Amino acid sequence: MKDDGKTHFCAEPCPAVSARKLPAAHWAPRNGPPAQKSAAACSIKVLHVNSTRQSGGVAEILSSLTPLLNDVGIETEWLVIDGAPELFTFTKDIHNALHGEAIGLSRAGKRLHREIAEANAAERRLDDYDLVIVHDPQPLPLIEFRRQQTWIWCCHIDLSASFTPAWNYRRPAMLAASDIRSCTAVGLPGC
Repeated sequence: MKDDGKTHFCAEPCPAVSARKLPAAHWAPRNGPPAQKSAAACSIKVLHVNSTRQSGGVAEILSSLTPLLNDVGIETEWLVIDGAPELFTFTKDIHNALHGEAIGLSRAGKRLHREIAEANAAERRLDDYDLVIVHDPQPLPLIEFRRQQTWIWCCHIDLSASFTPAWNYRRPAMLAASDIRSCTAVGLPGC
């Protein structure tokens, strides 16, 4: 790719483009709404929540995004929910069911899911954050413990053919978010 001074968006990784020196005016303080928005962004505290620190797309995103946001002045933390192996077996089944696999949803699994979410919420003072971004369905029960702050559920999976009982189990928590962002090009069924 030639360095033509334009921003390029690639479906595949972009080859390196040589850096150009920006004029000093580019770095000069700016007044007005964009500068005010920038200052406001730097005054918030953000928490990203997912279910694993290693393997998977979300872990890869957050391992880079969290330090990047901190580097630009947005205080950001990353919470990986804790839980018994039975929880992760249950939530993996939920994840697969939201992709369309038929599963059985036990009352014991649902109860464990909520109890562990409650324990994680108690351990981490969720009300200390201005913005909480929950990634994928596994940590969604945490949303039941939200206060006045903004919660966003960022969906990284295709929900277009979800197994209905699993969708019905997670739908109330998904819709309790202040905002829902689909990181796929697929809509959410029944919304």
